[in-house]
Amino acid sequence: MSLSTRSQKFAKEIHRQISDDVKGKPHRSLYRSLAQELPILIHTAGLAQALAFVESRREKEVACAELLRHLGEVVLVPQGEDGLCSYSRSAKLPEYMRLTRDALDALLWYKRFSQSILKDTQTPPTASATQDVRITEDALKTVEEPK
Repeated sequence: MSLSTRSQKFAKEIHRQISDDVKGKPHRSLYRSLAQELPILIHTAGLAQALAFVESRREKEVACAELLRHLGEVVLVPQGEDGLCSYSRSAKLPEYMRLTRDALDALLWYKRFSQSILKDTQTPPTASATQDVRITEDALKTVEEPK
């Protein structure tokens, strides 16, 4: 009998979900963005409000519905994609706190695996990455140039 930590269970299931359900799909880049931004939204607005925001977009965006379904499966909310959102709104405080902690822990793995598995090689560098490179080049010029 092998014992696994909660984090190991999350990692195993999330890796399977992303590899099997999302990799190679046209909505992978939005899925990756959601996985990266949802933890921040949960920290600022709370779990129920953050999930309500994603839920409001799921009719238009396949990635929103898929991430809600995946997250619900991982944090063991049995009702499916609607279950996680409605459960977060009706849970008592201790259960809501556990659900928030589990969702944030799981989203850390979604973020990591979406960055590594869902690489988008055709995406141009972001403005911040380009700006960081320019800042570094300017800093090097000032260090290299004698006064």
